Amino acid sequence: MISLQRCGRRSCRSILTAFLITLPLLLLPACSAPDSRLVEIEGVMHVRNPAAPARPDLQVELEPLFRIGSAEGEEETIFSAISALGVAPEGQICLLDYRSYEVRVFTPEGVFSHDFGGRGQGPGEFDLVPPEGMSLDPDSRIWIADIGRNRIVVHTLAGELVRTIAPTTPIPEFIKPFGTGYYGIVDRNTSLPGGMEIETTYCLIRYSIAGDSLGEIMSSRAVVNPSHMQSSVQTSAYPIYCLDRAGRIWQSRWRTDAYELNVWSESGEIVRIVEVAAGPVRKSDGEIAREEAMFERIWSMLPERPDDLEVPEIDPLKPFFSTLTADPRGLIWVLVNRSGIAERTAFDLFSPEGFYLKRIEVPGPGSIEHAVIGTDRAYFAGSDADGVPCLSVFALAIGN
Repeated sequence: MISLQRCGRRSCRSILTAFLITLPLLLLPACSAPDSRLVEIEGVMHVRNPAAPARPDLQVELEPLFRIGSAEGEEETIFSAISALGVAPEGQICLLDYRSYEVRVFTPEGVFSHDFGGRGQGPGEFDLVPPEGMSLDPDSRIWIADIGRNRIVVHTLAGELVRTIAPTTPIPEFIKPFGTGYYGIVDRNTSLPGGMEIETTYCLIRYSIAGDSLGEIMSSRAVVNPSHMQSSVQTSAYPIYCLDRAGRIWQSRWRTDAYELNVWSESGEIVRIVEVAAGPVRKSDGEIAREEAMFERIWSMLPERPDDLEVPEIDPLKPFFSTLTADPRGLIWVLVNRSGIAERTAFDLFSPEGFYLKRIEVPGPGSIEHAVIGTDRAYFAGSDADGVPCLSVFALAIGN
């Protein structure tokens, strides 16, 4: 059952809001979360989920359709890495190559159509495009953050230039367009007194279509000492986010000590905090098998194989977040590595209200970096078991 708890003041409006949020879950058994709790703290609703998902019986079927990416063969299917993925409403697939900055466009069936862009400073070229520096809007336009030339460029699927935007702040990364503008992440570095440490602040900012800042949604800070090579500490503060059907921003950090997702309104107010209880939780057979395969590769490189090393079956639940994406149903897919060892191949599925429903393993070995979830297809970009960059496309069916 879903319980409601009171912390501090609770208004009639808050009670009504909680009831309206909970009502669909009571009417739809497929989305219920029997052990989750709704708790209001200082005016913000917290969804407190247990470590185990509420709907392990929820039917989520992924049937492989085709793959794009190979170690040899046609040049257009060989990638240095896939640094961004986008799928147009009509099904065309756009992949950004990590080194060449080429945008490669494929048909919905996975057949290469054309490419445009490329590394350089000439017409139609991009000087420096960061990972996640490409995104598609609902009108099938391709948005690209060219931070090397301090601009955002918008192209049609055919590669024709539609607009060039020069933001009023430093060029943002990880851009996502919405109806009248776009979101992006800007990092600001400040040297602290003494000169030995640097404070990095990552800011998620909302922009107008002209590139004017409309306000900061959230910020995340990290203090590092460059001489100590603590880049992982700095990177751990990097925000990961997605936009849901209602225009809300779901956000976490790349690595956290607690499993927590923040939900923000378009105006930058935090409206919900989604929590998953700390572990330990038992790993699935697939997760254990992948970790064992990885340890086998490591052990094969040692002069003598250790006899006393085994893959633990219990996960401490210290999450690494890689991708958040919302599907047309309003479900939130969270690509999270809970142990820090296994390759990233499993998603946690949340209802629009933030209830933890199911953990979904993507069939096949490898590691996933980017995902787009459609109504009846799922697109996962990353690399296979041999490290070959590729995109895997699956037929998707979600039932009761």
